[in-house]
Amino acid sequence: MSFFAWALKDIKSRQNLDVWILAALAVIFAVLGIVGLDAKFLGPCMLGLLGVLAISQIKSRDQISKVATTWQRGRTDIFSDDFPEEYYNARAKASSHYFFAGMSMKRTLPTMERDIKRILRNNGTVRILLPDPTDENLIQMIATTRSQNSEEVIVDIQNSLTSAKNIRSQLGTNLEIRTTRVLPRVGINALELGLPSATLMVQMYGFAPANEAKPIFLLTPADKEWFEHFEDETDRLWKAGSYYP
Repeated sequence: MSFFAWALKDIKSRQNLDVWILAALAVIFAVLGIVGLDAKFLGPCMLGLLGVLAISQIKSRDQISKVATTWQRGRTDIFSDDFPEEYYNARAKASSHYFFAGMSMKRTLPTMERDIKRILRNNGTVRILLPDPTDENLIQMIATTRSQNSEEVIVDIQNSLTSAKNIRSQLGTNLEIRTTRVLPRVGINALELGLPSATLMVQMYGFAPANEAKPIFLLTPADKEWFEHFEDETDRLWKAGSYYP
């Protein structure tokens, strides 16, 4: 790209417009000085030019300060103790795909039902993976980690499975349900996987948490290898599950 083409493109972007104005004024004043402009006029012009330069420097320093502040984020700032607002925003816009894997979906399914139906009506796909309620050992392990009794866990899972089946009967087979005999280590809510707008929320399960299991964090394709890591996790979990009739 020639200099003039590059300069024109940069000017049109307006990102460095003040710098180009400053450069243009500097060239004009230099030419006027060469052709013999009266020094009484040239002096104030130079002072004005220095003023524009000072303002440009202040603007640049402010931008650098904002960038530095952004990058000086604490190592744990990505973690949250509840579902982040960005997740709800992504959920409200989703129209192509939703994936869930977790303990029981007791809290998620009632609040997600409207979004699931919207995705299905848009001919999107929904995949739900829950623990097998007939696996006594698995249910006992879940009950222990959640400070519940086994019967409560079974009821929570079966209620979610029944609700999911009812939605499927209303809106078609694009809603797939599977069960797993693997103890869930994380909860995953994934939206629009395979698209640039993909959002993947991970909830780390601990032992007998007093409140909401945490930490919770959100990933997008911009997070590269970590997004890909948990995206692959969804595939492995799904393939290891069994079809739920």
